[in-house]
Amino acid sequence: MTDADFDELVAEQRAGWIADATALCRSIDWHALSGQETIHVLDAATLPPEAAENALGWTAGGCDTVLRPYLRDRRAGPVLVLDAGGIVRQRLTPETLTPAEATVLGRLEVGVVGLHELAHARLQAIVGSTLPAGTTIALLVAAAGSPKSNEHWRQSHGSDWCRSYLHLADRAARSVWPHDWWLAACRHDLRLHGHGNADELVAALQPELGTDEALADILRRDPPTAFAALFDSDPQA
Repeated sequence: MTDADFDELVAEQRAGWIADATALCRSIDWHALSGQETIHVLDAATLPPEAAENALGWTAGGCDTVLRPYLRDRRAGPVLVLDAGGIVRQRLTPETLTPAEATVLGRLEVGVVGLHELAHARLQAIVGSTLPAGTTIALLVAAAGSPKSNEHWRQSHGSDWCRSYLHLADRAARSVWPHDWWLAACRHDLRLHGHGNADELVAALQPELGTDEALADILRRDPPTAFAALFDSDPQA
């Protein structure tokens, strides 16, 4: 594909990719859904331009007033903002792909970024974090996309986030094609965020993976001892 062909494909497919990411997140984390609460996923392209200035994805816990005007569904719940076009342009190489391949891979890449952000949202819900009055989209994106050192990445994507993300990826791997790809993509993401022992972290979390218990209930308990110990001993810490 040429760059121009790829741009045209992104314009045609991004709404479908966002819809698929929404369905993925809701199906994986179905315990949290109700008549009053759901999981919202927005394409940054539907928001003011600053929404995609320097972050491929960011999360607003709860149905916050700053994003409420952009939501068709009036239920409460976390809002995940994904720059679908930015995600696929960063992660795919157009000249090596056919349109059909780019469409499928784009759906997968947008979906896994959705799981990344949902992991943040679930932790925010547990601690009951809310946005301060006067928060704007520009402030949210600035916080999400500001320059990060390796140490900062590990702090903002710490052990609780790793645990939440691994559970979501494991559930996707057990129920959604292409299965093991979701965990492989998650491990790659963990490494990018400073967790060089991602494979060992997955192995250490195995005792509590494979369950369909509500994720919030799992995250409120202490993790397996081996998982906590491995995280603390990560050579990239």
